[in-house]
Amino acid sequence: DDVVFVCVDVEAYEKDSRPITEIGVSTLDTNDLIGLSPGEGGKIWMKKIRSRHFRIKETAHLHNSEYVTGCADRFEPEFGVSEWISFKEAPHVIASCFRPPYSRPVDHTNGKGNVETKDKVPNGRDTTKRQLILVGHDIKMDIDYLRKLGYDVANLSNLIEALDTADLYRAWKHEQNPSKLGTILMEMEMIGWNLHNAVSLLFCVSILETRKQ
Repeated sequence: DDVVFVCVDVEAYEKDSRPITEIGVSTLDTNDLIGLSPGEGGKIWMKKIRSRHFRIKETAHLHNSEYVTGCADRFEPEFGVSEWISFKEAPHVIASCFRPPYSRPVDHTNGKGNVETKDKVPNGRDTTKRQLILVGHDIKMDIDYLRKLGYDVANLSNLIEALDTADLYRAWKHEQNPSKLGTILMEMEMIGWNLHNAVSLLFCVSILETRKQ
């Protein structure tokens, strides 16, 4: 009831997991779904997902290509504008995704993707603290990465649950071992691309749509 799903995917450098290179955040506000049919496979609900993509200035020179397929530069233009932030800015920027307006796009003033304006709640928009559900694929790792960046999601008093799509799918299919996100999407006949931009939320939307039927 009246929850906001916040999906997080944090990427680190493939040859050294300490340098964090990018953060993907996708949000699904259930208030946006009131009176709205999910559509086939939840496609209409998926259009209500809001996504933000943050790239770290200090690690911009690090690119994943040898062990994993990096896609840091493939967020635009389909999902929005990548936002360049510093390590110092990261805790505040990440925190903004967990409070109103819940990842609604920021106002870019220079057209270069830099964060130049503070997140503000539009006039007349409800600022009531909402119940949050954190979503991720192997979410414990993402939580640890966020802590390294200076933001601890466990401190949120309104966080009611953390959903790991790996565990969710394993339980649903009665499997012993967790599956990769790409494998899960293929199994569910969903097209997956650039999977390092918080795509886990798409899987949860599909599950919600299935349960609704």
